[in-house]
Amino acid sequence: MDAMKEYEFKSVYDSTFIGRKHEEKWLRDHYFRTFRPPRPILVSGFAGIGKTTLIKQFLASTRLSSIPYWVDLERANDPQEIINHFLECLYVDIPRRDFIVVVDGSDFLSSEQIHDLIRKIYNVKATRGLIFIGRESRDIDGVEHLNLVNLDESEAGDLVAQLMDDESDNFSLTKVLGMTKGHPLAISLLAKLLKNGQPGNLESILSGHIYDFSKGIALSNTEIITNVRPRIISATDYLIQKLRKQPQSIYDLAPRKFEELLAELLTDMGWEVELTKATRDGGKDILAYLDTEVGKMLCLVEAKKYREDRKVGVDLVRSLYGTLYDHRASSAMLVTTSSFTSGAKEFQEKYEYQLSLRDYSDLVQWIQNYKSL
Repeated sequence: MDAMKEYEFKSVYDSTFIGRKHEEKWLRDHYFRTFRPPRPILVSGFAGIGKTTLIKQFLASTRLSSIPYWVDLERANDPQEIINHFLECLYVDIPRRDFIVVVDGSDFLSSEQIHDLIRKIYNVKATRGLIFIGRESRDIDGVEHLNLVNLDESEAGDLVAQLMDDESDNFSLTKVLGMTKGHPLAISLLAKLLKNGQPGNLESILSGHIYDFSKGIALSNTEIITNVRPRIISATDYLIQKLRKQPQSIYDLAPRKFEELLAELLTDMGWEVELTKATRDGGKDILAYLDTEVGKMLCLVEAKKYREDRKVGVDLVRSLYGTLYDHRASSAMLVTTSSFTSGAKEFQEKYEYQLSLRDYSDLVQWIQNYKSL
């Protein structure tokens, strides 16, 4: 079984796991109601809703004698290449025991690819099951569907109580429940902040300021937009897949196409974006909005598609700050395909809670992380 070792998953039972009793029962019924291999299933839901955690807990907590194999497509540059490699290993080193295959990141596969994978895996007699995990809820012939939603009030309350200090008052617990609306990852983030936050943060968080650009408190930019308001966008999947393999191709994009790419990446993170008309005034190529409990925040985004050797200077950053002030926006961000001069970085540091700078390396990271949470 050497060829399959890299895919073998060692499940560990988590005694602190809370919630999802109904979903766990659904999974157990699915796998124990028949001696024949059950139909493949798709577990879907928003980022951070607990899909992967649920499946890992199910594999660890049930009396399945099957070997679990985990195929992770989330971080793959070429998902189909990973699938092909797994199938090659499976056919070369066919398991002698029953096995279950989990494919994490099924959003990267078309329905045709999923059907082909099902056929090839179930062609092996020892197959006991096949589980797909993805954000997108879609109907696929022959595949049963389990969609995860936010925890109900009782389960969410149990999770909050477990994560918070024993000394936490009922008001704090109730406030966290109301702000997170039962989203498991959001609960974990806020509970951690309430336990470990610096003096002054507690009042701000409990008053509804999950993130305040002017004070620099609470959740980081990435945490709040990725985990609390996740969205699924697929308009430019092909381009982003290409850029994953060849990041340097970003320099071949037209300036307007670069703005559209940036708008898509921000949308995937959870922002509501609006591309402004192509003008020469600068400062607001993209308007990025974020809804919070305390109202809608606005981030002005300026995109600069420069050559690799042409750095963005302090004048542009200073001008962006002026635009931010004029429009009374919450923050502003300058994103470039190149990098920034030392003067530009020094200016940004003076206004770190209002201004942010993102360069080529940040763009590459955003592209790699697209649809990965």
